[in-house]
Amino acid sequence: MSSHCLQRCCKKENTVGVDSSGNHIENSEEKDGSDGSKVQPELRPLLARYWPLLVLSWCMELSLGAAISMPGPTLPYLALKVSEPIERLGFMFTGSSLTSCLAAWLTGLALARLTDSSRVKLIGLLLGNGLLVAALIATPSADSLAGLIAAQCTMGAGVAVISTVDNMLVIYLFGPILSRSLSHFLHFCVGLGGFLAPLLARPFLISMGDVDGGDVCGGSSSGICSSRNGSSVAQGVENTSSRSHTNLQPLKWSFVIVACLHGTCLCGYGLLLLINFQLKRFQVFDEMEIAPQPTDTDDGTTGTISTGAKISNRRKWTIVTLFVLFYVLHAGQESGFWSYLYSFGVCSRLCLSPEQASLLSTIFFVGYLVSRGSGVLVSRLVQPSVLLIAQLTGCLFATSLLASWGDAQAAVAYTGAGLYGLCIAMVFPTGITWLAERRHWRPVQHLVCRDLYRRQHLSVGYGVFDWSRLRWSSRHDVPGCGCVCCVPHCR
Repeated sequence: MSSHCLQRCCKKENTVGVDSSGNHIENSEEKDGSDGSKVQPELRPLLARYWPLLVLSWCMELSLGAAISMPGPTLPYLALKVSEPIERLGFMFTGSSLTSCLAAWLTGLALARLTDSSRVKLIGLLLGNGLLVAALIATPSADSLAGLIAAQCTMGAGVAVISTVDNMLVIYLFGPILSRSLSHFLHFCVGLGGFLAPLLARPFLISMGDVDGGDVCGGSSSGICSSRNGSSVAQGVENTSSRSHTNLQPLKWSFVIVACLHGTCLCGYGLLLLINFQLKRFQVFDEMEIAPQPTDTDDGTTGTISTGAKISNRRKWTIVTLFVLFYVLHAGQESGFWSYLYSFGVCSRLCLSPEQASLLSTIFFVGYLVSRGSGVLVSRLVQPSVLLIAQLTGCLFATSLLASWGDAQAAVAYTGAGLYGLCIAMVFPTGITWLAERRHWRPVQHLVCRDLYRRQHLSVGYGVFDWSRLRWSSRHDVPGCGCVCCVPHCR
């Protein structure tokens, strides 16, 4: 047997995992069929091994979506509690973004240095859930803007750690192909949590009474909404949202419920860590990053063998540059949009009632949820590059619609919000799966994934946000769409 064959057999042997019962589990991307062809592995054995981790991840991502979106419908009440206009509360999102950058960068470094350590990944998820529990309890308890910023900075760190570890973990365990639908389902759970958060908060918000836009909007919006304040009274809704009469005690309960969900996930990951649950890396032999190995040729000389499709350094860095540029231009819109959507309805020229503003958020999350739910199936049928182009084109159209007429016509605002949710939802997970298929160079994978997760939460200018942010979003999407259209040509 040649040295090449021995190396191949040894490498295949190293990719076989052993479960708690001593049974061998094939853990390679492809294996040879009886006719010498490549046979795709089955997902079922991997699901049987990792189902406890997957269930915890789905619950955690659902809770994560609720935690991220909870400040949206509660933002006017948080502004009342700290006695600040909503426009100043934008600084808490700036602080959250900055801590997300730092936390995701440090997490990416840890994962890059300790790639095959099961404990590091579980400890990361444990830490992220702990940070979110602390942040969710501290947010409604804050009595000052500084306290609110500190709580949201803690939340940003927790979100970054969880997003980085959990998304990388899916690719690590299931490989770039099998992880497509699983990655989209994780993000579907995030969307489901975002959809449920306003519904969860609604009973507590109703018990506190409606918020008058003149109390919390600040700037010119205060006068506009105050002059139209009689419309809500005419609908039979009593305005009891002044600073001196609003009972803000029920505000904490929606945050506490989500904190309990993350606490449950924290206990689950702690149990997996306690029993030393092992995580085996999913390997693709034909794309492994090993140096060309010497082998004996037919004529008795020594040559080298190819270790899979490799791309030039120039093309590698082209892919890296395009994706970093794309996420710098595109990132943060998703979380920024849903965080301010409720307040936009209340404080913009639309001057919607709280009930109508809640409907605006609900329509956005319905589109968001439908998109991520369908992405579980669509991701298996359509190439990621095609999906990215279609989604960014839709985002461009939706934000242009909102920028032109969104603050003048309620029907346009509802339509644009739903369409934007439908188009933006799959951009992030699709980008992950597109990049995962091109992991020919491990340092690039860690660099881009780390940058990708931290840029996702980096929204420049949150601290100087005003109610024309929807107009800014349309300009933000134009270069992003142009960038992603270039990406497929780097294949």
